[in-house]
Amino acid sequence: MEEIAEQRLIIYIDLAPNVDDVYTGKCLVANSEIVMLLNFDEENGKFDGYIYYCEKQRR
Repeated sequence: MEEIAEQRLIIYIDLAPNVDDVYTGKCLVANSEIVMLLNFDEENGKFDGYIYYCEKQRR
């Protein structure tokens, strides 16, 4: 994921089976703790905000 962030590629994050959502955007930051995307609205063909995703692990 860190290599994808360095290349600023557009990626899709599918949260299935937990949530029925797919996020699309340009990967800005990615590491073992977070993923941050510049959100891309495919319907309008525009970037329209940021998505910050962090999956917390239970201990």
